[in-house]
Amino acid sequence: MRPVIVMPLHDPQGHVLSHLHRVTPMLGQAFAAGYASLTHETQLDQREWVERLAATGFYRLSVQPADAPLGERFRALYREAATQCDRQQPLHLCFADRVAFALQDAHREMFLDDVRASGAGPLPLLFQRSAHAWQTHPRNYYEVEHMATRAGALLTGRSLDWTWCHLVIGAGQLDAVLPALAQQEISVLGELLLALLRAGHDIRTRDVDWLAWEDPFILGQPGDELRQAREGSVAETRKRLAYVIPTMALLAGLPAVNGKPLQDGATAKSLGVHTRGCAALCEGSDCIVK
Repeated sequence: MRPVIVMPLHDPQGHVLSHLHRVTPMLGQAFAAGYASLTHETQLDQREWVERLAATGFYRLSVQPADAPLGERFRALYREAATQCDRQQPLHLCFADRVAFALQDAHREMFLDDVRASGAGPLPLLFQRSAHAWQTHPRNYYEVEHMATRAGALLTGRSLDWTWCHLVIGAGQLDAVLPALAQQEISVLGELLLALLRAGHDIRTRDVDWLAWEDPFILGQPGDELRQAREGSVAETRKRLAYVIPTMALLAGLPAVNGKPLQDGATAKSLGVHTRGCAALCEGSDCIVK
């Protein structure tokens, strides 16, 4: 069974859509179909590119309400894919800019090989950024996001990328855990991993180079210059803290491996972990998941 690719898409400036259209023929060979959830701004500002994507016949496009929180947009997209696909269908939950970069970079064959091999073993399968991939990212990205990785390793015994970029999961598995998700921002990604662990799933991992930093390619900017600018940007650091801190709060409420609660009564609701997060900090920036 060929997998299905599932991607949220916020691109009112049109940085990603042209790349996505360019790689769609390759996606059509590797995947049975694509589900893409567009933000209202993207549909309004990039109508021509949206029409081109729709004309390919590959994508099942949906548009989220303008005022929908990011977490709700993700859940709605995942719910659509999980309920419309066969329960055994492998779903690749990922991001359009990452995929478009991988398919136009030297890592193309590695990416396609991993897609083909992803259904051979048990799911879920989490593709994680390798040491090489992390070296291409700004240092502050690594330092902040690895706060969650280190905390998660202490609490769960698993070294997982809680702010992940690419997760392969069965449609039935996803459908079963969606009711447990409540986060309103991008911390919903870490919440999904927590829900899978709580449901007893053994999340397999694979470190990959094709999750190298995509922004220089997508934005058409020199990598070293862009990296230095991002590393010196307090706003970029704050943007990542805005979803890593809620993710770590969720981890703090996870029962320990021995079954003893780390914090009595700690649940996502009682912790009140709902930040304005990415949506509040990315105004005027190149973030595509807002």
